[in-house]
Amino acid sequence: MERDKIKDMVKAILPWLISVSLLVYALYSYDLGEVAHSFRQARAFPYIIWAILLIIFWLFTQSLFLYLCLKWFVTARSPYSSNESNNALINFNYTGIVRANAASYVLHVLNFFLAYGGLVVFFNRRYGVSYKRGSAVMMMSLLTSTGTLGFLAWISVKLIPPDLVSENAVEQLELVGTVGFFAMVFYLGCFLISLIGRITPGLRDKNHLFSPFTWTPAYSWPILFCIHLVQMGTHGLFTILTMPAFGLHPPELATLALTQAVTITRGLPISALGIGLDQITIPFLFQGFGDPGKLLAFSIAYTFSQIAVRFIVGFPFFNQATKQMFEKKPEEAR
Repeated sequence: MERDKIKDMVKAILPWLISVSLLVYALYSYDLGEVAHSFRQARAFPYIIWAILLIIFWLFTQSLFLYLCLKWFVTARSPYSSNESNNALINFNYTGIVRANAASYVLHVLNFFLAYGGLVVFFNRRYGVSYKRGSAVMMMSLLTSTGTLGFLAWISVKLIPPDLVSENAVEQLELVGTVGFFAMVFYLGCFLISLIGRITPGLRDKNHLFSPFTWTPAYSWPILFCIHLVQMGTHGLFTILTMPAFGLHPPELATLALTQAVTITRGLPISALGIGLDQITIPFLFQGFGDPGKLLAFSIAYTFSQIAVRFIVGFPFFNQATKQMFEKKPEEAR
């Protein structure tokens, strides 16, 4: 028992140790006087406004994604399994999903995966959604994010006019384009597997974690992809609009592509909330488009503004969502 507690403690502390180490390394590697000067010269007001608008827009688009996933994944019923519970009468609405998603932003400040796990528990306690199907919704969100990030990164790199790219930025853009291509191929491969599963009795008839991917309509994939495409596209737009506040003016398509790479990197479970990791990746990826001090200053604002805004947006909904989790729930789906 003590050994398990120690393991859990190490798992919780390790990402923060990595984040602090990366942040200290980044600060040590650059001229802090130049970074401080970049902050003093930055136009904070437009940056903050765009940061707030981004998080609010993300809240509504991500909630729409979750709502449709619940509609298709939870109410989908295999006609081949008599043991599959009928979830079609589960009562959930878009407004309720928005509130729950906003509340999860508080957990997101602690850990990205903790926020997703909190939503799965909320859907189970509040709406009777089984943990299996709730987990499938979150898996679909992560998978679709991977596909859209990869697509935006790859297509943006392909569309950048060569004369707008300096020699110092060519290597980074080629790397981002390659990673984006393979992320997109991975997503398309999963979609193909889901189509095969629909016509393969051995996969179609069984009740397992991946069942919702084969039971839901095929048209749900492109619709969900488009929603995430808009969401990730606005993230790139946010970077395009806010970098000038720090005196940075990279080409728009390069910014769009590199932002997707930053998002993919900060989603890796090796640091806490992208702290430290952003301060390494942003100056590295954008090194051909601006001064190091300005890039580091922007990366710090980028990381901590999102953390702060998420907490501010989510905190008013957190207490209500917590209470709803422990109210009498519908009969749990199996």
